[in-house]
Amino acid sequence: SVLNPYVSIRHQFSDEIVGTATAGFLLTRQKLIGGGSSTSTDPSFSFSLCRTNQRERLCGRATHEVRNSFGLGSGTSVGSLGISTSASIDYSRQIDANQSVQLALSATRYSTRLSSANNLRSTYLTFLAGYDRKLRPRLAVGVNGGVRKLILAGPDPKTDFNGSAYIRYLLGDLQ
Repeated sequence: SVLNPYVSIRHQFSDEIVGTATAGFLLTRQKLIGGGSSTSTDPSFSFSLCRTNQRERLCGRATHEVRNSFGLGSGTSVGSLGISTSASIDYSRQIDANQSVQLALSATRYSTRLSSANNLRSTYLTFLAGYDRKLRPRLAVGVNGGVRKLILAGPDPKTDFNGSAYIRYLLGDLQ
């Protein structure tokens, strides 16, 4: 059985600053293979704080989520808790009427708590950047790029670099 109550609040600190917070817990109880049962109570929360004005937006977020994953069968097989903890910052700015820039940085740690095996862990780091320029009312060009890094308990995969350049043409009514 699973119980997952939570409470959420949003507060506007000023015309430009808004914060949100959510907190709760995950209560799980399951029968184990071979008899007996397992009960756990794990907290979950999220926070965000954003500053927005006419030209820019800056947001910071932090979350800690716990999810239950029961095994297949009639409630008597092995299950696990999937846990993710993340933090991110994103920023966008309208440089002028024709140009904008976006930046984002995030880190997420994933883990599982298995009821009959070792815990699994990984960390995922991401950095993204983009630039957009309007050339005409219907025509814009831009570039974006990113770096992703996965960190595992064993050998890590290579860091991933990606990027693209684009041309965007808007069809239809511009109003």
